[in-house]
Amino acid sequence: MKKVFRAIGGFFAKIGRWIANTAWIQPLLIVGGIFAVIFSIPYIKRGIEGLINANKVDADLEYYKAQKLDLSGAETGESQVDKLLTYLEDKDYESVTKDFAEKFYVTFVSNTCGSCKDAVGAFKYFDGHKSELNIEGDVKFYTIFIDTMGGENDKVNLTKKVFENHEDLFDNIVAQFAENEDYPLLKNVNSSARSTLKSSIEALSKAVTGDTDIQTPTTFMIDLTNTGKAQESFVYGVTALFFSINDLIDQSESTKYDTNDFTKAKVLANCWNYSDIFDVNYENNK
Repeated sequence: MKKVFRAIGGFFAKIGRWIANTAWIQPLLIVGGIFAVIFSIPYIKRGIEGLINANKVDADLEYYKAQKLDLSGAETGESQVDKLLTYLEDKDYESVTKDFAEKFYVTFVSNTCGSCKDAVGAFKYFDGHKSELNIEGDVKFYTIFIDTMGGENDKVNLTKKVFENHEDLFDNIVAQFAENEDYPLLKNVNSSARSTLKSSIEALSKAVTGDTDIQTPTTFMIDLTNTGKAQESFVYGVTALFFSINDLIDQSESTKYDTNDFTKAKVLANCWNYSDIFDVNYENNK
């Protein structure tokens, strides 16, 4: 084995001496090395961008995971999500406000949801710039991961189990927004966004019955404050439902805002404050 290594080493040593003693080969190697570096730049750039994007995806997921509601126990209707939904079914103000908040967002997301990543900046900005967005009080935001598995050998989709446990509640939520012509978004968005919104609400009903997966993100606002709309809503406390924030941006004066995150957060703020396209009197106030 030592003889083999010595032979290999001797071979490369001869090449090195030949290069050192051959004047014309040195500039050729230098020029070739320069071109190799130049041609490698796009690949290096793509590789770095891929690492950055991968890290951003991880950061987005970690933000969502930090807000997630526990689905453990959904098989028997005892998960944290089941508790929230049961509180709403029972109109249990004290339990909702004690365990969650008086007012908050709940968003269905997944580990592979591309559109969910678009919303991360909005929720972060919304949470961190309350005074700029005219938000009063605490801001609460919870997530439910639709691809959470449980049961024996992790074969049970726990979100679908939650839908089974509370099918009547979700059916009523779908009816509340699909059939209520006074829901501001259905009145105030443009025709394209209205069509998309209606299709998403109809798809939600199919997700409840297990025919399809729920669209992500799907966001509900729960409002039990004295100034909220709890008493006016058909399903206690559920006062708003929307899907892609991007579909709603064009309804705002987005060209006046400095960043995408601000623009998206403004949609969340409008929903929170029942203003702009979330205002029942939007057309009259324009």
